Parts: sequence; C-alpha cells; structure tokens
Amino acid sequence: MIYPINYSGYAANAQNQRLRAFRGSNPIEPSVIQPSFKASQTPSQDVVQISAGAKIKESSNSEQTGMSTGAKWALGLGATVLAGIAAHKFIPPMRVQSRVQRIFLEDFTKEEAKAIQKKYQDILKITDKDEFLDKLFTELKKDYKLDDVPIKLNKNGKYGEKVGTIEAAARYDFVSLDVTVDKSRPCQELLDSMCHELRHAKQILFAYKTSANDKEYFDMLIEKYKNGYRSILKEKGLSDKEIEKELSRIEIRTDNTGNTSGSSIPNYADFGIKRIDSSDKNYEWGKKMLKSLKIFANENRDTYYRAPYEVDASNAGHLMSRMTNNKLGLMQKFNDWIRKQNELVR
Repeated sequence: MIYPINYSGYAANAQNQRLRAFRGSNPIEPSVIQPSFKASQTPSQDVVQISAGAKIKESSNSEQTGMSTGAKWALGLGATVLAGIAAHKFIPPMRVQSRVQRIFLEDFTKEEAKAIQKKYQDILKITDKDEFLDKLFTELKKDYKLDDVPIKLNKNGKYGEKVGTIEAAARYDFVSLDVTVDKSRPCQELLDSMCHELRHAKQILFAYKTSANDKEYFDMLIEKYKNGYRSILKEKGLSDKEIEKELSRIEIRTDNTGNTSGSSIPNYADFGIKRIDSSDKNYEWGKKMLKSLKIFANENRDTYYRAPYEVDASNAGHLMSRMTNNKLGLMQKFNDWIRKQNELVR
C-alpha cells in the first residue's frame, strides 16, 4: 500500500492476505480495474482448440439428474482439456497478452507479452537477492512506464511491521518516492509485492494526470499524508487534541526546491509529466484512482481491503504471480459455467 513517511498502509501480511481474499471470491482471474486498449488487445477469455475423438456417451437418466447433455459433454471434455493444460503448463498467447496489458495498463502485442512473461520468469531464477531486486525493480519501472518518476528502491524494509491493525509487507512512499521491501522474503513474494507497490505508483501518477488542477491533486495527497501521520500519533497514545495540535505544525510544500525543512510532496510537473484528457486509454482508470485515493482506509482492515486502489494493486500482483507460474486458472470458470448450464435445465 501507499506509505507516506513513517506510515505503513500496505496490505497486511500481503501474501497471506491476498490469498485469503481471493479464496472467497474469484480465485482465478481477479478483475483489475482496467482501461480499454487499442486494436492490438485481444479478448481475455480462455480459448483452447482441441479435437475430440468421440462424443461422450449420453446418460439415460440425464433428465433425472438435471444436467443437460451439453453440460455433461463439456464436463468430460473440459476435464480432459484442463488436465492436459495443467500437465503442460500452457497459457494461450492471447491470455498472456491480456494479463500483461492488465498488469501494466499498456498495449503489447502477443509476441511482446510472451517476451515479458519469459523476462520475469528468468528474473525469478536469479539467486543473488540484491541482483534479483535491482533487475526486478528496473524492469517493472520500465514496463509500468514510470521511468520519468525518480522512484528509488529500499531493500531494508521489515516484513510484518504493524501500524494500527495493518501489518506491512512492503510499501510505496508517495512523498519520498521510494518502494521499500524486505529482501529476506522469497523471490516470488517479492515479485508480487513490488508489482503491487509500483501499481500504486502508477495510480498516483495517473491521479495527477487526470486531476483537474494542482489543487485537487495536492489536496488529496496532503489529506492522505495527514491521515497517515494522525494514525502514527494515535498509536503513540496522544489525545485527539494533542494530535490536531501536532498536525497543525506540519509544513507541507508542493515543490521540489530541495529545502529540507518540513515535508515536500513532489510535483510531477517538475519531472516533465503533463496531464491527459479523456482521449487517453487510461483516463477513466486514472479518474477512478484519483477518487479512490481520497479514501483513508487504513484504520479499518475490512475497509482497507475493499478500497478500490488496494484491490487494483493486489490484483495486479496476483496476475503477475499467475503469469510467471504458468497458472491458467480455468477450473473455477469452468465450474461456474457447468453450474449455470444445470440451472438452465431445472
């Protein structure tokens, strides 16, 4: 999660919490808030071409069981398909393309997407943690189109750091512009976490790009910063009156003058970044993120995990994990389809 100064707002116990969140809903293909892509985008449905030697024999009591003939045929055929896919760990190229586009919110051809998938699979093979993190950070920044934002990598984070009811696994600081991770964690988990945190970086970048003016953008971040600091002071046991007095002393500038007194929230205009209009494919997504980021959800665990910006970032990390592990995720969709077929004939 987004981590202003000393405030940890990232997903509590990230890996376990994400897995827990997806078990109860759709563990297969989480719905990342996404824009519409250009003509190069292909449908995200699973498309697998096969040839069946013979139609599965129809059961004489199909009417009694309530399952349609088509559903029974698909059940046997689908099981065969899924078993074959699982054995070969094959993901159709259009599914890889869809996932890569949904993670990074950029256009990629099928060939480019396959190359990106292989790149991250190869990065996961790097055994030296520092080399692994440096390479991962560089490539994620590039694929997220964040090279113009001077984000830094901090490898000295503490996994499980608590702030209020939230435990931190990694964090993105929108003030100092850095991603902090605990390099002692497993590489696959670090890939998920860094993909998650840099998605937050892209969210804040597009919150700026789609904001009406500097005031709307900075008012949002200043309020988020103060709420984060308020949470820290509350944890230290200060009274509400003491907290508000302390917050009133905070000087928050919106420039990059280099002056070290007070706290300065970076202005993306200083990095040559311009605002966009509705013609940009990510405009609507950016507006959703701007609205979502105004929500301070970190004092309540349930609210936190439902916040659109957190769901969006968690799903991006989840998609990256599935893609690099060659997990297609068809079974739940197939089961849902069979259930619907049964309902139609009842």
